[in-house]
Amino acid sequence: MNLSSVFKTVRASTPHLRDSEAARILNVASQLAFVGRPRRPAYCASKGGVISLTRQLAVDYADVPVLVNAVCPGVVRTALTEDLLEDPEGRAFLEDRTPLPYFGRPEDIGGPVAFLASDHARYITGECVVVDEGYLAG
Repeated sequence: MNLSSVFKTVRASTPHLRDSEAARILNVASQLAFVGRPRRPAYCASKGGVISLTRQLAVDYADVPVLVNAVCPGVVRTALTEDLLEDPEGRAFLEDRTPLPYFGRPEDIGGPVAFLASDHARYITGECVVVDEGYLAG
């Protein structure tokens, strides 16, 4: 689902993007596209596929031009991560691997997304911006 939904959405939307003066495709991958995690093979592999698809689409649509990038969030406080962050063992696992002393909020991802959608990023395509509280650096 993580990869096929991106593929199908892009396939359906690209004909409409050809008429845009500032066409952008912004995919959502994950920090876990770059590293393994116990019991998450499908998730990690599918998010890695989103990154590969992002780079391929950047090449395929450069002549249109459509800029294609991805954002790769780390752990963000949402309803989906609430149980993990409330579980002492799960939280400790993440805190041991995350240099910053806090977990992200949705607006922490919104800033990089807004940048990639803006004219300030008109020379960026095929990139994956990791927004993960330093998880990959740690």
